[in-house]
Amino acid sequence: MVDVLYSLVDANERFNHLIRDSLYIHNLNMVNMTIKSYYDRIFSIDKHVLDRICKKILPRMYHQVNELIVEQYSMKRILHTVNYPQLYSLSLINFQAKRLLKYLTDDSILREVLTEQITNLKIDIQDAQSTKGRIIGSDIFVLILSLCKRLTNLNFCHMYHYRRLPFCIFNYVRSTHCMSSTLTNLKICVINFGDCLYLLDGRLDCLSTLIIHVNRIYCPSSIIQKTEKLPKLKCFSLSSVEYTRRYDDEIIPLLRRMINLEELTLLLPVLRFDSTYIDGIHLHDQILIYMPQLNKFTFSINTLVVNMNAKIDLPSHEDIQRSFIEKKYGQVGSYVDNVSTKIEVDVLYSLVDVNQRFDRLVLDPLTIRNLSMTIRTFESLYDQTFSIDDKILSRICDKILCRIYDQTNTLTVEQYSVKRILHAANYPQLYSLSFINFEEEILNQYLTDDSILRDLLSKQITHLNIDIKNAHREWFKITSKIFVLILSLCKKLIDLNLCDLFFEQKHWNRISRLTETSLTSSTLTKLKINLRTFTECLFLLNGNFECLTTLILHVEMIYHPIRHIDNAVCIRFRSSFL
Repeated sequence: MVDVLYSLVDANERFNHLIRDSLYIHNLNMVNMTIKSYYDRIFSIDKHVLDRICKKILPRMYHQVNELIVEQYSMKRILHTVNYPQLYSLSLINFQAKRLLKYLTDDSILREVLTEQITNLKIDIQDAQSTKGRIIGSDIFVLILSLCKRLTNLNFCHMYHYRRLPFCIFNYVRSTHCMSSTLTNLKICVINFGDCLYLLDGRLDCLSTLIIHVNRIYCPSSIIQKTEKLPKLKCFSLSSVEYTRRYDDEIIPLLRRMINLEELTLLLPVLRFDSTYIDGIHLHDQILIYMPQLNKFTFSINTLVVNMNAKIDLPSHEDIQRSFIEKKYGQVGSYVDNVSTKIEVDVLYSLVDVNQRFDRLVLDPLTIRNLSMTIRTFESLYDQTFSIDDKILSRICDKILCRIYDQTNTLTVEQYSVKRILHAANYPQLYSLSFINFEEEILNQYLTDDSILRDLLSKQITHLNIDIKNAHREWFKITSKIFVLILSLCKKLIDLNLCDLFFEQKHWNRISRLTETSLTSSTLTKLKINLRTFTECLFLLNGNFECLTTLILHVEMIYHPIRHIDNAVCIRFRSSFL
């Protein structure tokens, strides 16, 4: 959009034609996004281009602009150049939390636009991962609700799938400050389930749609009011990535309060003890009968059942399918994995129309760009397997990968399927690769002999995760060789996790015996690794990783380092601990 506008400077005839095109004029995007990698994107606009647009273009079209997208360094110039009398939608992209709070507090023009005009607002904060950033973000959320007197739709830090940044609203905000009498649609990420209940306690009295991602669903503070019905809520979406034990005593009571709900989405991993799977009968009896107005229900529920103290006969795949048929619901997909007598896994998801659903899936890159081709099953916490059924793998390789390969950014594979998957298609957008549960000899062989894998690692991969399964007594020799091989192969590697993916599986690396010339990288900025001794830690900090900014270590033994390591490095490193 910026390039189009810039090309029209001093081109009267073309500009007059454009100004009649409502698609360009009404929706004004003043941000260029440059993708360096999936997690590293730059939002900007060239200063020279911005200057020409503000002087030559905006004065001629300002009165037709309805929607405006800006980033932090150009926002003030764009908003202060002209008035936008028809503006009602504003998107603030890639702002630092502190800078955005200052704008919202001190910039009179921005405050006036938000107060008098804006009904639709989208906020994207780049640095909310830190505790300070989250606190400032919570202040921004409250300030927006108090400023925007006409606000009906708010997307707060839920714009980009790769950085859905959660905020803790309940702990940081006083109840009298977080209120709105106009907001009807809210899309937001929060830290815990208490924040979700807090938003639904009546302070947003016109809220009809809530799309919320919760980092952790656990028991909230008892002072939150959570018994009154929610008759105005028409659409509710709840998603989380961590297993929750609070499904039965927190999530179900909340859903039963939504008596007039028309659309429901649940994307949840659930942990249940001495119980059974969530099936059609459960969903009907515990949730759906309390929602007489419901006409659309989308769900993906992964149930992990741990039956240590009770002997319960768990339903089969056919039993689960039958539970939906008996309740006269549409077709669903399910997967049951009875891996032991104590721990079972069930995946259940809605499947109204297989072809239509898959077509939507292929068209939505947010859904299929993170591709995990392994299923993790549990015998116990310390005895787990990673695999994929041969029939499922064949169907995916033959029918699915050929349609989504060009949208895949991250890929997770295990050792028995990696060759089939990597050879099934090219992955031009792939930059992140995870090897899960590999034997060190097999991984070493792939890294040495497989030309497709070597080409991929050399030319594309910037993020790499490696998990080595239970190894023999000399495994560290091969793993150290793998470490060196990766550093030499991966010319673009910036983030490496070597054998520290799962806390219950620790594999210790011995790297100090390697030559310094073999252990080097000019691109690696982040390394996570388990080491046998403190000597290995010092060895990594000898200057061969010139771009390294983040080092996360787990050291089995800390004792006096060997002599050949630079003492100056040792002293500097030790001082960082004091």
